[in-house]
Amino acid sequence: MKSSIDKKRIQSIELSGIPVSDGIASGRAVLYNQEIYNITKTFIKKTKKKDEVERLRLALEKTKNELFAIQQDILVKLDKGKADFFNVHLLIIEDEILIKSIEALITNNLQSAEWSVYEIIDKEVKKMLAIEDTYLKERVADLYDVGKRILKHLLNKNETVMSRLYKKSILIAHDLTPSQTATLDFSKIKGIVTEVGGKTSHTAILARSLGIPALVGVSFALSKSMEGDTVVVDSNTGKVVFNPDKSTLKLYSTAAHVYDVWKHELEKIAHLESVTKDNTKIHVAGNIEISEEVDTVLKHGAQGIGLYRTEFLYLNRKDFPTEEELFENAKDVVEKIAPESVIFRTIDLGGDKMNKSFIDSQNEANPFLGWRAIRYCLENPAVFKTQLRALLRASAFGKAKIMIPMISDVSEIIQTKNIIEQLKQELEEKNIAYDNDIEIGSMIEIPSAALTADAIAQEVDFFSVGSNDLVQYTLAVDRTNSKIAHLFDPFNPGVLILLQKIVDSAKKNNIDAHICGELGSDPLAIPLLIGMGYRHLSVGPSSVPEVKKIIRNLTINEAETITKTVKKMTSSAEIYRYLKSELVRIAPEIVNNRVS
Repeated sequence: MKSSIDKKRIQSIELSGIPVSDGIASGRAVLYNQEIYNITKTFIKKTKKKDEVERLRLALEKTKNELFAIQQDILVKLDKGKADFFNVHLLIIEDEILIKSIEALITNNLQSAEWSVYEIIDKEVKKMLAIEDTYLKERVADLYDVGKRILKHLLNKNETVMSRLYKKSILIAHDLTPSQTATLDFSKIKGIVTEVGGKTSHTAILARSLGIPALVGVSFALSKSMEGDTVVVDSNTGKVVFNPDKSTLKLYSTAAHVYDVWKHELEKIAHLESVTKDNTKIHVAGNIEISEEVDTVLKHGAQGIGLYRTEFLYLNRKDFPTEEELFENAKDVVEKIAPESVIFRTIDLGGDKMNKSFIDSQNEANPFLGWRAIRYCLENPAVFKTQLRALLRASAFGKAKIMIPMISDVSEIIQTKNIIEQLKQELEEKNIAYDNDIEIGSMIEIPSAALTADAIAQEVDFFSVGSNDLVQYTLAVDRTNSKIAHLFDPFNPGVLILLQKIVDSAKKNNIDAHICGELGSDPLAIPLLIGMGYRHLSVGPSSVPEVKKIIRNLTINEAETITKTVKKMTSSAEIYRYLKSELVRIAPEIVNNRVS
């Protein structure tokens, strides 16, 4: 008679998660239950204050050396970009405010070093979690990682060694901090599944760099699996299967082979020209969040950078970046990507992306509709001018363009242009070089901007449609709210009407219209967008070969016919079915591999 444990082991279970690194992998489960240190509130004698502070400083020094060693190891294994991720950890360990706060609890409250570290880290984590921002919430893992390492040295604990790895392992964890991910033996790890995390976490970026299929946000992954289980990770569809039966395992094995062959074929397309079958050029650029991603853009054959989200230069800092820092960063990017161009989106700080350490702000009930982006910049001209001046200076070293986010009215563009003209004069007076013909563009992501696109087009050199926010604002659907995520629908006829109006206004005023949101990499949307008249798409770098594949299998006449047909339809479900049927005809292998 089999025990309940035996029954659990042979039961096949399928869970869903967020795919962060493409691919299909199978192997045996290794459960990574991170050691949690149980810290109790303890106190010290008054005469021991200096000794306790010294013990803390020694632990901090050991942690700093440990993190530096990990960074150097990653520099050898991967590249400088990935090693630079650990600068965040080193900044935390050198944060004077953080360290003084811990020392104050020791000297003033006579708390033990362990309890003081735990209390301050816990306090900072709660502050970060209170801010409704995905990026900042994912940085909580960095803070936890550093805190855990300090406690390890204070308690003289040894790091758990991953000695249980099989030849082909699927790592299952509640979460993985960047340094933990970096120190794993990836010659044996074929897939990663975590219960928490997001697409912009360091772990996700490292997994993509290593080509390891990974899923995050898989609820109950640890409780539903057992050590040694057979596991399949399908990060193309966002599924993880524990203990699949033989027929299911065979299906996934076949799918993995097909996918690998398909990816190899896509690699051949990456550096081919992005043209339709009837020789119409469609410009395909890459979106980036950090400068280190430029190499990835080049690797995947993108034609420049269509969106550089510069606000990430301002996060996880104690103060604003200086003009020199911003200039050197921008200069590095434009020189690397030359002769192609870089579109720098000016900082989208504010609302949900406030850095509380140096920006005085109040919590907002609706931060996505609040004091952010151009609204914040125009009320903080010193901050705005510092960035604009840096971007103007960088434009002397390559093809730089400036794009303004969250435009709702043409007056905001006019104010920005006046500031830029003022800065140009200042640079000329100081004999500092810049591109006098630098292009200024407007993001179109608010319905009012789409509806007044004719007026805005007369003041800018290009449009860039932020499709994620345009859909969100048009449909009144918070795309981060899981309860209504099913209502976030880019194929809603109302959204499509606005998309068509935007590109028509651009054509009328002889400027280009770009798509820089996720819609540009949606295989179903690409023929539709081209049929509307869009000739510039900016997507995640890894999506570039696939986008080129669709473009090269398409004619402009086919695309325009698809768009005309869609305009006659009244429901997004009908539109979706039709676009999928057309994609089956245009690029059937993409439907087989990517479209559910």
